[in-house]
Amino acid sequence: MSTSPARAEFRSDGTAAPLAGQAAHVALRCRELATAIHDGALQSIALCLLQTELAKRLWERGEPTRALGELQAITPELEAAAEMLRHVITELLALADAPEHRC
Repeated sequence: MSTSPARAEFRSDGTAAPLAGQAAHVALRCRELATAIHDGALQSIALCLLQTELAKRLWERGEPTRALGELQAITPELEAAAEMLRHVITELLALADAPEHRC
């Protein structure tokens, strides 16, 4: 059984357009990255917001040591979220810059 070479599709300006399979791959990867942002960074940020509210309430109740503990726990959480977002942005830029993925 022989396979025919992939047929290229071209835009009106003559540049190669992504084939349907490539476009589907890019769309799938974008969905995966959106899920990673939602399940990773956004959840971490939401947790940090809750921790700041808890720290505020602890401070108001006269428990500064516990409040400080909550605030100190926020830093590594935010650092991890920022690192994950850097990774996702790098992947998105690579997808956008790849000639075979341009629309």
